Amino acid sequence: SLPDDPQLLDRVEAVELLEREFPKLALEHYQDLYDPTRLIGDILAAISRAKDEVVTAEGYARHAEAMRVAAAGDEARTTEALKSAEVARVYALYERIKRERRAIDFGDLVSLPVELLERRTDIAAKLGGMYDHLLVDEYQDVNRASVRLLKAIRPTGDNLWVVGDARQSIYRFRGASPISTSKFTTEDFPGAGSGRLKINYRSFDEIVTAYSAFAVRMTASKTETLLKAERGHSGIPIELRTRAMKDEQSVAIADCVAEMHATGFAYRDQAVLCTGNERLGVIAGDLERMGVPVLFLGSLFERGEVKDLLSMLSLLADRRAMGLVRAAGMTEFAMSLDDVGTVLTTLRDDEREPLDWLIARRDLPISADGHAALDRLAEALEGLDADTPPWRALAVILLDRTRIAATIAVAQSVGERSQGIALWQLMNFLRVQPREQGKAVPRLLDRIRRLVAIGDDRDLRQLPATAQGLDAVRLMTIHGAKGLEFRCVHLPGLNQDTLPGPSKAPACLPPEGVIAGLAGDVKTALRDGDAEERECLFYVALSRARDRLVMYAATEKANHSARPLSEFLDRLGKGVARSTPDLIRKLPPAPEDEPVTLVIDGMIRLRDSQVAMLDKDKCRRRFFYTHVLGIGGRRTETDYMRMHEAARSVVRAAVCEGLDLSDDAQLRAAVERACDDNGLDTPGSFAELRTMAITLVTRFRQSRLAHPAEIPAAVPLNIGSDQIVFNADDVLVDARGVRIYRRIRTGAYRKSDTENLGVATALLALAESAPGAAAEVVHLMSDQVTALDMTTRVLGNRRELLDKVVAGIRDGSFPASPSQRICPGCPAFFICGPVPSGSLQKV
Repeated sequence: SLPDDPQLLDRVEAVELLEREFPKLALEHYQDLYDPTRLIGDILAAISRAKDEVVTAEGYARHAEAMRVAAAGDEARTTEALKSAEVARVYALYERIKRERRAIDFGDLVSLPVELLERRTDIAAKLGGMYDHLLVDEYQDVNRASVRLLKAIRPTGDNLWVVGDARQSIYRFRGASPISTSKFTTEDFPGAGSGRLKINYRSFDEIVTAYSAFAVRMTASKTETLLKAERGHSGIPIELRTRAMKDEQSVAIADCVAEMHATGFAYRDQAVLCTGNERLGVIAGDLERMGVPVLFLGSLFERGEVKDLLSMLSLLADRRAMGLVRAAGMTEFAMSLDDVGTVLTTLRDDEREPLDWLIARRDLPISADGHAALDRLAEALEGLDADTPPWRALAVILLDRTRIAATIAVAQSVGERSQGIALWQLMNFLRVQPREQGKAVPRLLDRIRRLVAIGDDRDLRQLPATAQGLDAVRLMTIHGAKGLEFRCVHLPGLNQDTLPGPSKAPACLPPEGVIAGLAGDVKTALRDGDAEERECLFYVALSRARDRLVMYAATEKANHSARPLSEFLDRLGKGVARSTPDLIRKLPPAPEDEPVTLVIDGMIRLRDSQVAMLDKDKCRRRFFYTHVLGIGGRRTETDYMRMHEAARSVVRAAVCEGLDLSDDAQLRAAVERACDDNGLDTPGSFAELRTMAITLVTRFRQSRLAHPAEIPAAVPLNIGSDQIVFNADDVLVDARGVRIYRRIRTGAYRKSDTENLGVATALLALAESAPGAAAEVVHLMSDQVTALDMTTRVLGNRRELLDKVVAGIRDGSFPASPSQRICPGCPAFFICGPVPSGSLQKV
């Protein structure tokens, strides 16, 4: 039923398609009706994994039901079976949507041919007959679908050669397993012969001996591990260099890179390998600030030069002009922070269309230099708007309206040339974006957020072949280094909590029977497989080094307690030279971590909800953008967000305005009006979301039936000369006269809502200004009420933290906390980074 040229859906398109239909499924275990992007991404990963095993939606459902029946009263196992059944429902919906669009996804590219060739042996025979010999390299990285495809084409195994190393099996996320190598001669192609390569031609003996010793206890393979190094001994041992703190590893690497360079190792012959891109991004920035040339794209949309351009694009669609914060830091449009703050304050309540403010810029009370910068910005954006294709808009800005491209074209430094590579990648990405309904710029920015949130931007991190000649240190993940070799490998993070680190299982577990060869409890088996893969990752990293291998580790945690070294180190034998080198270089602070110069006139007055953003695990940079610069809010609202806001508005009206919700018809009418006001007003299109909003408000009404209510009053907490105010969403009075101050959350239960800094602020404020009162949080999506309480010791610690964070505001300390999981949903995602120069006056 597919056309000759079916549409190939990428993961982001699949997420977008499912988001529109998600509410209709009325899921219980996988329900997220606020921002389900990541959840849908996790479910799609489970579906893709099923396709690796050639398991259809119907087959997935059968496995889930068989698991439920076999659970026989085991509550945990039954719950996992029911969750798998929900994934099966999403799987079936997804397949139907694809059929309607006559589209396929990447998982179909293997699973559909397998189904065809196993069903039509005549086609399989004809295809197999086209080749005299078949050779499969990296056989440890094939999944079961690929094995079945191979068996369909060459069922006898005649003239079939495969080459693989089970100890280098590092692609579990796409179904690869070392079991493929062990099954080759026993189950898949019985009677096949096998042989073992015994000579290593890449590395010196010190390196080969170390990773051969490590391989002895690896679970991926029990075959002979010893290899002979053709190159012999170098006389130089592999090294472990330790420093106290994690951040000192970057300095130790920079010093070692320079040391190696001085002894004849070109920068391009050295590589820094890590398990993940986030840590690599930090190290890359550190090395660049210390003058070490590096070749690393990382996450394309986290790069400064890319954010600059995306911020300029956002100006075409955002009436609040949030992108000005970033644009004002560009050389072409430099403005002072105070001027930027004035513009943003002026626009905060402005209802005009995007860029109208720029047309009327002469009325803005800013400096002459600020006006000159806005004149240049207006010239750069002239004739562009939210409907302009992003590729065309940026081509005009880069080539015709600014000197950005011209400057990079004549650049000589590796850093500037890397910027050019990143912009080339960005323009190629924009050129191939699918055309969909809606304004072009907002759609692009939302798509990028989804792309990063679900981690589907990996292809954009690849360097083009033309970049390989640059003399710069290569930074890449261990996965990315597979198949490559370097004269010197730097391997940071040799701590127990990093490599190996804790083993993990996927967010959406498959039901029993879906993954071939998986026995026992699915979650335990997948975690064991993950632990096995971490051994393989370390083995691959070690074996990339030809001449020198230098590992790094921290010995202390941030609180100066001991940080254990990796257990892998003791398995390398006795040939590891350990040292604690003196540091030669100093690490300059990142520009985005520099304090912001604030001039605060008077008392700082905060709300408890604002304080929650200053907790120890939160990004204080977001607090700066939202509550200091005043450009908060949220990214483009989804229908799910509008549904929650509709429910919240009715709750607020009931609490503060006395809206009567006692009658079902009145409640429904109030919610329907709120949905209309929040854009959920197209007949029939939002039925499920409107129904959910009614359910949430009904649960709120039910939660307060037992006690009379009062209109909440602000409860202050004094922090020196400053003040934090706790504003309850609702207040009830129980039969004993005790007031219960309530937080109302329309979303699902989260433990953090019971223990974050905002909760501590509420409890401290009540203890100080309303002794004897109680507090609770209500999660309407979960229909759950939870009492709020903290021990005296915990409250004391939280009070100390409040003193520090308020002092930090006065000091202008707003460090960023990058996170792939959280950052894409932040309103400031595209502008986050260094702020314009100068000070900001706050009254």
